[in-house]
Amino acid sequence: MAAKSPYNSHGMTASGRGDGPDRYSEFVREYSRSYHRLYSFVLSLVGNVHEADDLMQETGILLWQKFDDYASGTSFLRWARAVARNLVYRYYRSKKQGCFSFDTEVMAKLAAAHVSAEEWLEVRREILADCVEKLPLAERKLIERCYAEQGSIKSTAEEMNKSQNAISKRLSRIRIKLSRCVERTLGMAQH
Repeated sequence: MAAKSPYNSHGMTASGRGDGPDRYSEFVREYSRSYHRLYSFVLSLVGNVHEADDLMQETGILLWQKFDDYASGTSFLRWARAVARNLVYRYYRSKKQGCFSFDTEVMAKLAAAHVSAEEWLEVRREILADCVEKLPLAERKLIERCYAEQGSIKSTAEEMNKSQNAISKRLSRIRIKLSRCVERTLGMAQH
Protein backbone atom coordinates (compact mmCIF):
# COMPACT_ATOMS: atom_id res chain seq x y z
CA MET A 1 0.00 0.00 0.00
CA ALA A 2 1.42 3.38 -1.04
CA ALA A 3 1.96 5.99 1.62
CA LYS A 4 -0.51 8.86 1.47
CA SER A 5 0.97 12.28 0.85
CA PRO A 6 0.41 14.85 3.61
CA TYR A 7 -0.39 17.42 0.88
CA ASN A 8 -3.71 17.89 -0.89
CA SER A 9 -4.04 18.78 -4.57
CA HIS A 10 -3.40 22.46 -3.74
CA GLY A 11 -0.08 21.81 -1.98
CA MET A 12 -1.68 22.41 1.42
CA THR A 13 -1.30 20.28 4.52
CA ALA A 14 -4.28 19.20 6.58
CA SER A 15 -3.68 22.25 8.78
CA GLY A 16 -4.29 24.45 5.75
CA ARG A 17 -0.70 25.68 5.65
CA GLY A 18 0.57 26.18 2.11
CA ASP A 19 3.91 24.50 2.61
CA GLY A 20 3.51 21.73 0.06
CA PRO A 21 6.18 20.86 -2.47
CA ASP A 22 4.91 23.45 -4.98
CA ARG A 23 4.89 26.19 -2.37
CA TYR A 24 8.37 25.18 -1.19
CA SER A 25 9.65 25.26 -4.77
CA GLU A 26 8.10 28.68 -5.26
CA PHE A 27 9.82 29.96 -2.12
CA VAL A 28 13.22 28.57 -3.11
CA ARG A 29 12.88 29.94 -6.65
CA GLU A 30 11.83 33.44 -5.50
CA TYR A 31 14.36 33.61 -2.66
CA SER A 32 17.21 32.45 -4.91
CA ARG A 33 16.25 34.96 -7.61
CA SER A 34 16.10 37.81 -5.08
CA TYR A 35 18.94 36.85 -2.73
CA HIS A 36 21.70 39.15 -4.02
CA ARG A 37 19.45 42.19 -4.26
CA LEU A 38 18.02 41.49 -0.81
CA TYR A 39 21.53 41.06 0.61
CA SER A 40 22.59 44.34 -0.97
CA PHE A 41 19.57 46.00 0.65
CA VAL A 42 20.37 44.61 4.12
CA LEU A 43 24.05 45.50 3.75
CA SER A 44 23.13 49.07 2.81
CA LEU A 45 21.18 49.36 6.06
CA VAL A 46 23.74 47.84 8.43
CA GLY A 47 27.00 48.71 6.66
CA ASN A 48 28.81 45.64 7.97
CA VAL A 49 29.28 42.39 6.04
CA HIS A 50 29.25 40.16 9.14
CA GLU A 51 26.08 41.75 10.51
CA ALA A 52 24.48 41.55 7.05
CA ASP A 53 25.36 37.84 6.81
CA ASP A 54 23.79 37.14 10.22
CA LEU A 55 20.71 39.17 9.40
CA MET A 56 20.32 37.42 6.03
CA GLN A 57 20.29 34.04 7.79
CA GLU A 58 17.57 35.29 10.11
CA THR A 59 15.75 36.90 7.18
CA GLY A 60 15.70 33.64 5.20
CA ILE A 61 14.22 31.75 8.14
CA LEU A 62 11.67 34.47 8.84
CA LEU A 63 10.67 34.70 5.17
CA TRP A 64 9.95 30.97 5.09
CA GLN A 65 7.99 31.19 8.35
CA LYS A 66 5.94 34.08 6.95
CA PHE A 67 5.69 32.76 3.40
CA ASP A 68 1.96 32.17 3.81
CA ASP A 69 1.62 35.97 4.07
CA TYR A 70 3.21 36.40 0.64
CA ALA A 71 0.73 36.67 -2.22
CA SER A 72 1.95 34.69 -5.23
CA GLY A 73 2.28 36.79 -8.35
CA THR A 74 3.23 39.95 -6.46
CA SER A 75 6.77 41.26 -5.99
CA PHE A 76 8.60 38.80 -3.76
CA LEU A 77 11.54 41.18 -3.47
CA ARG A 78 9.35 44.05 -2.26
CA TRP A 79 7.73 41.76 0.33
CA ALA A 80 11.11 40.33 1.40
CA ARG A 81 12.59 43.82 1.75
CA ALA A 82 9.76 44.82 4.09
CA VAL A 83 10.38 41.73 6.24
CA ALA A 84 14.16 42.34 6.21
CA ARG A 85 13.74 46.03 7.02
CA ASN A 86 11.63 45.19 10.07
CA LEU A 87 14.24 42.65 11.16
CA VAL A 88 16.98 45.30 10.81
CA TYR A 89 14.86 47.74 12.84
CA ARG A 90 14.53 45.13 15.59
CA TYR A 91 18.25 44.45 15.42
CA TYR A 92 19.08 48.14 15.90
CA ARG A 93 16.54 48.54 18.70
CA SER A 94 18.10 45.59 20.55
CA LYS A 95 21.54 47.15 20.04
CA LYS A 96 20.37 50.51 21.39
CA GLN A 97 22.62 51.17 24.34
CA GLY A 98 24.96 53.90 25.52
CA CYS A 99 25.54 56.56 22.88
CA PHE A 100 24.06 54.55 20.02
CA SER A 101 20.75 55.93 18.86
CA PHE A 102 18.44 54.36 16.33
CA ASP A 103 16.31 56.63 14.19
CA THR A 104 13.60 54.80 12.24
CA GLU A 105 13.09 57.85 10.02
CA VAL A 106 16.74 57.83 8.94
CA MET A 107 16.59 54.06 8.41
CA ALA A 108 13.44 54.43 6.29
CA LYS A 109 15.16 57.09 4.16
CA LEU A 110 18.20 54.85 3.69
CA ALA A 111 15.97 51.95 2.67
CA ALA A 112 13.99 54.11 0.25
CA ALA A 113 17.17 55.52 -1.30
CA HIS A 114 18.55 52.01 -1.81
CA VAL A 115 15.34 50.77 -3.41
CA SER A 116 15.13 53.84 -5.62
CA ALA A 117 18.72 53.45 -6.82
CA GLU A 118 18.22 49.74 -7.42
CA GLU A 119 15.03 50.33 -9.40
CA TRP A 120 16.84 52.95 -11.51
CA LEU A 121 19.64 50.47 -12.24
CA GLU A 122 17.08 47.81 -13.17
CA VAL A 123 15.45 50.19 -15.65
CA ARG A 124 18.87 50.91 -17.18
CA ARG A 125 19.63 47.16 -17.41
CA GLU A 126 16.36 46.53 -19.23
CA ILE A 127 17.00 49.39 -21.64
CA LEU A 128 20.56 48.16 -22.23
CA ALA A 129 19.24 44.67 -23.01
CA ASP A 130 16.85 46.21 -25.56
CA CYS A 131 19.69 48.23 -27.08
CA VAL A 132 21.89 45.13 -27.34
CA GLU A 133 19.07 43.37 -29.19
CA LYS A 134 19.00 46.22 -31.72
CA LEU A 135 22.70 45.75 -32.57
CA PRO A 136 23.64 43.93 -35.78
CA LEU A 137 24.17 40.21 -35.21
CA ALA A 138 27.96 40.41 -35.69
CA GLU A 139 28.26 43.04 -32.95
CA ARG A 140 26.04 41.06 -30.56
CA LYS A 141 28.15 37.96 -31.14
CA LEU A 142 31.36 39.90 -30.49
CA ILE A 143 29.97 41.17 -27.19
CA GLU A 144 28.90 37.66 -26.21
CA ARG A 145 32.32 36.22 -27.07
CA CYS A 146 34.26 38.87 -25.16
CA TYR A 147 32.01 39.24 -22.13
CA ALA A 148 30.87 35.65 -21.67
CA GLU A 149 32.00 33.94 -18.48
CA GLN A 150 35.09 32.36 -20.09
CA GLY A 151 35.49 34.98 -22.81
CA SER A 152 38.20 37.55 -23.16
CA ILE A 153 39.45 40.07 -25.71
CA LYS A 154 42.66 38.07 -26.06
CA SER A 155 40.97 34.74 -26.82
CA THR A 156 38.44 36.41 -29.14
CA ALA A 157 41.25 38.16 -31.05
CA GLU A 158 43.08 34.85 -31.46
CA GLU A 159 39.92 33.03 -32.63
CA MET A 160 39.13 35.78 -35.14
CA ASN A 161 42.73 36.27 -36.35
CA LYS A 162 42.61 39.93 -35.31
CA SER A 163 44.79 41.99 -33.02
CA GLN A 164 43.65 42.65 -29.46
CA ASN A 165 43.81 46.34 -30.27
CA ALA A 166 41.41 45.91 -33.20
CA ILE A 167 38.94 43.99 -31.01
CA SER A 168 39.24 46.58 -28.22
CA LYS A 169 38.56 49.45 -30.63
CA ARG A 170 35.56 47.65 -32.10
CA LEU A 171 34.18 46.98 -28.61
CA SER A 172 34.75 50.62 -27.70
CA ARG A 173 32.67 51.73 -30.69
CA ILE A 174 29.93 49.25 -29.73
CA ARG A 175 29.92 50.50 -26.10
CA ILE A 176 29.58 54.09 -27.32
CA LYS A 177 26.69 53.04 -29.56
CA LEU A 178 25.02 51.24 -26.62
CA SER A 179 25.57 54.20 -24.31
CA ARG A 180 23.95 56.55 -26.78
CA CYS A 181 21.03 54.18 -27.25
CA VAL A 182 20.47 53.94 -23.48
CA GLU A 183 20.73 57.71 -22.99
CA ARG A 184 18.43 58.38 -25.96
CA THR A 185 15.85 55.91 -24.64
CA LEU A 186 16.05 57.39 -21.13
CA GLY A 187 15.69 60.87 -22.60
CA MET A 188 12.55 59.83 -24.46
CA ALA A 189 11.15 58.23 -21.31
CA GLN A 190 11.67 61.43 -19.30
CA HIS A 191 9.75 63.61 -21.76
